[in-house]
Order: sequence, then structure tokens, then C-alpha cells
Amino acid sequence: MMKTECQNGEFTMRRNTVIIIVAVLLIAIAIVSNAGKNNIPTEVAAKVGYLAPNFTFNTLQGKTYTFDHAALEKPAVINFWASWCGPCQSEAPALAELHQKYKDRIDFLAVNLTSWEFQGKEAVDDFVQEFNLQMPILLDEKGESVKSYHIIGAPITVLVDSNGVITYIFPGEFNPAELDRRLARLS
Repeated sequence: MMKTECQNGEFTMRRNTVIIIVAVLLIAIAIVSNAGKNNIPTEVAAKVGYLAPNFTFNTLQGKTYTFDHAALEKPAVINFWASWCGPCQSEAPALAELHQKYKDRIDFLAVNLTSWEFQGKEAVDDFVQEFNLQMPILLDEKGESVKSYHIIGAPITVLVDSNGVITYIFPGEFNPAELDRRLARLS
């Protein structure tokens, strides 16, 4: 009888050790898998991995629109453009098409670099009509986005996740297939 109690005690001790090891491993896995989920940056910069700079501009219709990285409900595409810009004209049909495809899952903003427009707001309106842009058209009349996003040429397209973090920047004309792939992952 002594031997059986000893064997039961060893079995219980081994079983408890296995349970403790499994519990510790499960806790470690949970910690590692959740490590990056609440790791949202606090610094604002026009760089991948940073919070997107906020802005407030008038729309083409005269209303005020504010982009606030802290208030996003879904990811955003911010396209900076000018009506006279050849690459902006070239990518506009794809931008309009991708907006139609993703508009329920991703916000699209078309920020006109109005401070760079030498043909006036009429050219901006003509551009929007010609390419049937249905997203909010924002007018950066004072060049604020040029400064905050360090824009030295147009177009520039910035992808922002729902946490307000910049995930990718297309300097110059975007490749429509690549933007589509990135939007599918972002949405």
C-alpha cells in the first residue's frame, strides 16, 4: 500500500508540473501575441509608422472638413494633387475607381494643393468634374499640408490605418494595382 500511495503522489506531482508548464506557456503566448496591438505611436509626423498630421480645410462646396487621426472610424487614403499636374491627371481615373470599390470600408480624401494652383479654383472644379471624383475635395489654400506632410511635388498618396498611423506613402503617381493590394489589406 505504501508503494501505491507513493506512485499516486508522484503522478499527482508530475500532473501538476505539466499543468503549470502548459499554463505558463499559454500565458507567454498570449502576452507575445498581444504585445503590438496597443502599441500606437504618440508622435505625429509625415512618415510611415507615425500618426498622420491633422488638418482642417474648406471643401470645394465651402464646408469645413477636419481630418483628425484620433477620430478615425476606418482607414483613410489622402491624395494630395493639383489640377495642372500631369501625373495627378493620369492617376485620377484609378483614384475614382478605387474610391468606388472601397468607399464603404475606407475614407478617401482628395486634398487640392490650392496654394500651388495658378489657374484658380475653376481649374480645380473642372478637374473634379472631368474625373468624376466623388470623395471630399479639400482645398489647402495656405499650403499647410505642404508644410506638415513635407510635400515637394504632386501627387502624393498617404495611407492611414484606423488608428491614425501612416502605413504607406506613394511619392509621385501611384501604381493602381499596388494601391489596390494595399487597400485590400488596409480595409
